[in-house]
Amino acid sequence: MRACGTEYLLLGEQAKLWLAGRFNVAFLQSVAKHADIQKLHLMGLIEITEPDERANYRLLTNCVICMVKSSASVFRLNKNERRIWIWIKHAGFKLTISELVFIMDRGIKADISFFGKDNWHTLIHAIYTPKYF
Repeated sequence: MRACGTEYLLLGEQAKLWLAGRFNVAFLQSVAKHADIQKLHLMGLIEITEPDERANYRLLTNCVICMVKSSASVFRLNKNERRIWIWIKHAGFKLTISELVFIMDRGIKADISFFGKDNWHTLIHAIYTPKYF
């Protein structure tokens, strides 16, 4: 399996758990699976939260959208979807959904000064500096 540019080999229960939560919120059914859940979390492949009325919100804001090889054309995306795709593709690190929402909401323009692993600090500064709030 490949996620966010890194190769992972998931077998057995870990693969089942990851697949169960890939497109939906998955719930822990058995304490016996806890070790596999922790391993997936440490690899950065899943988010964990306590089940309460805000659990889905916390999970979604911390989720990361990763590029996958796709035969779908970027040209079929609308203007906002293309802007988001540019940020996902060029940011140089994994942006959370909440960071992408902030970028879109504030109208931060996709610029080469924000892109790549060498410029991650510039983008983080733009997202988390009080002048933008």
